[in-house]
Amino acid sequence: MFDYTPPENRDKALDVARCLFFDHGHELAEAAALLGGACGEAKVVACALQIENASGMTYRIGRELHSLHRLLSLADVGDPERLETELFAALSPAEPEVEMICLLTDRLTELLEEVDLALARRAKEGATPATTAA
Repeated sequence: MFDYTPPENRDKALDVARCLFFDHGHELAEAAALLGGACGEAKVVACALQIENASGMTYRIGRELHSLHRLLSLADVGDPERLETELFAALSPAEPEVEMICLLTDRLTELLEEVDLALARRAKEGATPATTAA
């Protein structure tokens, strides 16, 4: 009835990602919408669906998480051609959403450290293409 994965075979990075999205998925979507509009929110939904359906951490999920981190960490703010710049300018530093964005960015940074280590370890061990699909 339920799939059981023994602890030694579980993907810790994927477990951490699932916990982050389970505990803070709504807040992640809200933050992404504030900083990236509907496209930002769609990034969170797409990433959550990939994480939910994955059997292990993949490079594709890693790229999606890095893209989300780039949005939340304001990497593209300052480019006048980007929507992120306009949306960020509309936020007041005193708004509670700004603190939420900072906290989520910190959690996402920690997750990405775990993901990058897991993917590097898998590459070093010579994982099969099925577990590292793009």
